[in-house]
Parts: sequence; C-alpha cells; structure tokens
Amino acid sequence: MISGYGHGIISRWWGEGGNGKGYRSIGEVKQANSEMGEVWFSRSTLGYWRTRVSDYLYGGRYFVTSDRQWNDTRAYTVREAMPDGSIRTVGEFGQYTSRSGAHGAAERMGREPMPADHLTTYTHR
Repeated sequence: MISGYGHGIISRWWGEGGNGKGYRSIGEVKQANSEMGEVWFSRSTLGYWRTRVSDYLYGGRYFVTSDRQWNDTRAYTVREAMPDGSIRTVGEFGQYTSRSGAHGAAERMGREPMPADHLTTYTHR
C-alpha cells in the first residue's frame, strides 16, 4: 500500500506514468529526492563536496558521481536512487579512479534484475 508522504515519488517508480523499472531520467531522481525533503542534489551540497553528477542513468536507478579528493584528483562513485527518492552509495566512496570504470560498473549493475525489495509495494514513513 502506498500511503502518505512520498506518494508522488513512489508513483513515478511503479505506475502512473512510471515503467515499474525505476526512474526514467536523472531529472526524475533529483525531483524525487527533493520531494522527500532531501538536499542531496542541491547546489550548495554538491558544491561543498565538489561533486559532479553524470546525466546517465543505468537500469532506472544507478548513476555515477565524480568527487574531488583531498589531493585535487577526481574519483568516481556509483550511486543508487532508491524507490523513496533517497540516494545510497554502491560499494566504496571514490571506488573508481576512472570515469569509464565507474560507468562500466554502473551499466553492468543496471542490467541486473531489480531486487525483490524494490519491486514490492513500498510505504514511506
């Protein structure tokens, strides 16, 4: 049962225009995150962490960020957009030293079947 807070987010994920297989664009991920009251994609948050977000979305939920490290190099991290709009790090922060390595990993992850807990009815708060 979908209830209360976050209904629009979950609707995008499963129905009412959604494909039942995740988000259709990184824009939808950003909107879902904002609608749940998070600031993950805000200009100030991204600026503070010196993070860049790729426009590519794999499997309706995986994307890549690049973050400037303490030694002024960039490292890449695979992130997962969850059905409730939250964002989680997949693996380790800055796990990939190359953009292509991170995108390749995200693409492989995106081809995997959707986990059962993502496909079941979801209630947020």
